[in-house]
Amino acid sequence: MDVTAQDGVKKALSGSFDAILMDIQMLKLDGYQAKLALDKRGYDEPVIALTARTMSDERVKTKKASFAGHLTKPLNGTELVSTMASFGRA
Repeated sequence: MDVTAQDGVKKALSGSFDAILMDIQMLKLDGYQAKLALDKRGYDEPVIALTARTMSDERVKTKKASFAGHLTKPLNGTELVSTMASFGRA
């Protein structure tokens, strides 16, 4: 099943989630646009950027876009748990 960023925004706004892992590169609407859409609607749970890009400038870009955290793919389980724990959600 292909899930788009638009689907993710709708799902986030209609449910109760401890945090959202938001892929940065998606079809139609990228992760930055999806985060902005959530911000405009007052979504206040942590949204964590998920990307395969490992360059430091990508971390700066996600921080500037007000993502609560930044994880790289493939996911490292320890880093995921540590990130969630930083929000009191592990």
